[in-house]
Amino acid sequence: LKGDVIKGLAHITGGGFEENIPRVLPPGCSAKVDLGSWPMIPIFELIRDVSGLPDRELYRTFNMGIGMVIIVKPSDLEELRSQIEEPIWVIGEVTSGNREVDLA
Repeated sequence: LKGDVIKGLAHITGGGFEENIPRVLPPGCSAKVDLGSWPMIPIFELIRDVSGLPDRELYRTFNMGIGMVIIVKPSDLEELRSQIEEPIWVIGEVTSGNREVDLA
């Protein structure tokens, strides 16, 4: 990627958003993830329906299809889109706080 567009990059592995995003947040920052702001892949609908697991556990265990979170300034979003060929969804925002993640 060109320039200084990326401010944080989190590989969303086991532990989901709540354990992985805080690792890349600077002091004084938290994150809000807007659940449902990206399309749910049909396999996760099936897992939810068959398992009966609560949504919070599904997001923690399966990440619901999100494998990477890239943190950029809103003003740099289009620059990022021009450099990455994969689908990009805006799934939340960085807020003030203590390195916590709010799944809303």
